[in-house]
Amino acid sequence: MNKNTKLILVLNGLIILFFAYAAPVYAGHWSEFAGKYFCPEISNSFKCARSIESKLKSENFSRIDDKKLLVHLMDGSDITLIDGKFHFTVLELIDQINLAVIQEQYPESSRYGLLDLTNGRYLRLWGYPGFSPDNKYFIEASVAIREDGQNVFRIYYIENGKFINVYDAKAERMWGTREVSWLDFNTVQYTHVTYECEHKKISPCETKKLKLRSDGWSISSEK
Repeated sequence: MNKNTKLILVLNGLIILFFAYAAPVYAGHWSEFAGKYFCPEISNSFKCARSIESKLKSENFSRIDDKKLLVHLMDGSDITLIDGKFHFTVLELIDQINLAVIQEQYPESSRYGLLDLTNGRYLRLWGYPGFSPDNKYFIEASVAIREDGQNVFRIYYIENGKFINVYDAKAERMWGTREVSWLDFNTVQYTHVTYECEHKKISPCETKKLKLRSDGWSISSEK
């Protein structure tokens, strides 16, 4: 093996110490962000992910075969992502900050990761990361209301290659977020979903906004 080649073995790495659970999704759409991880003609999440990857144009990735993905890092070394208990697939490239969104496909569920293409550092996430227009922040959103899985709504600030958690809704099982979008650099809009509004249809799910103020992120009273 070339001395500049790094190898991630799924069966021996820490990244398999976690298990992923599925959150409910809409057919063909596996993220909480419009247009992200979306295949209107494909109803299988793994096939959708591989379809998206096949359309990406990047010198950083070369698929060796169905189970091996070679990643060319900017420091000249390589990482080989080898499928084991889950499958690795590239979903999105954020070229301005040298990051790649990776999907981890399990038999009945999926998780995500952010791969730093400068050094190979890997951050595992429960939800798909949605980046702000200036790429200074990203949201991690995953919905699991009264179900197995992780109900997550967090915001991270990106500083010198580090991901700093600056907001965590700690929604637990009482509520979650769908239809998440960045309205501008410091405003996030989302649908606040509960079991009552989404499943029982007792009342419409409410649209809310989260704004960055001088004292941090907080829910806005603006409509």
